[in-house]
Amino acid sequence: MPPLLRIICHLGYSQNHKEMILLLRKNVANTILVVLLAVTLSFSICLMPAFAAAPAPFEVEVSGSTGYALCGLNLRSGPSTSYRVLKTMPAGTAFVILGESGEFLHVRLPDATEGYASSTYIMVNLPDVIPSICYNATNSYDSKYRSLGEPLPSITGQALYTGKVMNNRLGYEEYMMPVLYGMAKKIYLAQQAVMANGDCLILYEGYRPKAVQAAVGTALDKLAWQDSAVYNAVIANPNFSKAYFINSGVGNHQLGVAIDVSLGFYTETTPVVIGEKTIQKPSNVAEYAMPSPMHELSPRSAVFARQYSHTGTNWRAQPLAASFAANQPAQKLQKYCTDAGLTPLCSEWWHYNDNQIRPSVKNAGKGGFEITTCLSTQPA
Repeated sequence: MPPLLRIICHLGYSQNHKEMILLLRKNVANTILVVLLAVTLSFSICLMPAFAAAPAPFEVEVSGSTGYALCGLNLRSGPSTSYRVLKTMPAGTAFVILGESGEFLHVRLPDATEGYASSTYIMVNLPDVIPSICYNATNSYDSKYRSLGEPLPSITGQALYTGKVMNNRLGYEEYMMPVLYGMAKKIYLAQQAVMANGDCLILYEGYRPKAVQAAVGTALDKLAWQDSAVYNAVIANPNFSKAYFINSGVGNHQLGVAIDVSLGFYTETTPVVIGEKTIQKPSNVAEYAMPSPMHELSPRSAVFARQYSHTGTNWRAQPLAASFAANQPAQKLQKYCTDAGLTPLCSEWWHYNDNQIRPSVKNAGKGGFEITTCLSTQPA
C-alpha cells in the first residue's frame, strides 16, 4: 500500500482534518528530502573517478609470455611463502608465465611442473608483453661498442650472445630481451606516452650476461693502453671513472633493472595479433639523431658534465653535458623514461635504471647465465 494511503487509513475518522494535513505535509517533506539526497548522491558518483578497473599493466596479457629466474628461485605450491617449496629453479631457468597472483606469478616449467614464484625475482621477455616497441639487440649480431669512434678489439662487430629466435606468441622471429617484471610495467608506461606523440622506443638491450660485460671492460682497457686519447677519456678522466662507461663487475643489466634505449619515429604500422588483441606495431622506424652513436663508451655520450651516483635522487639538479643539452630528442627520451619512474645514468644518454626495484635484488642477481630459450605461447 502506498505510504500516503496508509496514513489516511490510519487516521480514519477519529482525527480531524488539520491533523491529517500536517502529517501529509510532513510525509511529503520527508519524501522530497529522500529524493534530493538520492539525486545528489547519484550526481556525486558520476563525478567521481572510476577506480574500479585498474589499467592493464601491458599491451598484451602476461599469460603465455616467457619468464626467466634472475637467481635461484623457489617454486611453491601456492602464491605466498607459506606454501611448500616444490623445487628450486636455478638462475636463468626459462618458463611460461600463466598469470599473476598478488606478488607471485603462476608459472609452468618445460617439464610441465606448475607452481608459483615471487615476481620480484622474475624477468619477463619484453616483446611478449610490449610488442609495439622496436627491438634491436645489436650486441647479439653486430656489437656497436666503440670509444671515441675506435673499435674495441674482439668486441666491435661481433655477436656477443644469442640473437633472434622464433617467437610462437608473436608469429615471427624476435630478439629475447628480458627485464624484471616490475620494471617492464614502467617501460610499458613510457611506450604508451611515446606512441601517443607519434614516436617509438627502440630497445637495444635489457639483461646482459656478466661474462659479456666483463669482456667489454677488458677490451676497453686494452684499447685505452693502445690509444692515448681513449686513455685520457675513460681512464684518466677527472670527471668520470671507467666504471661509468662499462662496469666490469655485476651491474644493473645483470640485475634486470637496466635498459639501453633510444627514440625513433615511424610512418607506418603493422598489425600483430596476439590472442584476442591486435597491436599496431610501428614499422619503417627511423632513429632520431642522438648525442653519440649507441654504445659509444666515452664522455661524448654523457648526460651530465661529471659523474653522479647511479642511485642518487638529486639527478635533476646536476649540470648537463653540452652535447646532451643541445639534443632535443635525447631530452625527450629522458622525459618519457623518467615520467614512467626510471632514472638516467650520468654517462650514457641511452641507459635507464629502475632504482625503486634495485634494492630488492642488488644482492640476488649475478648475471651468470645467457638467455637462449623462448617458450612464449598465445595467451591461455
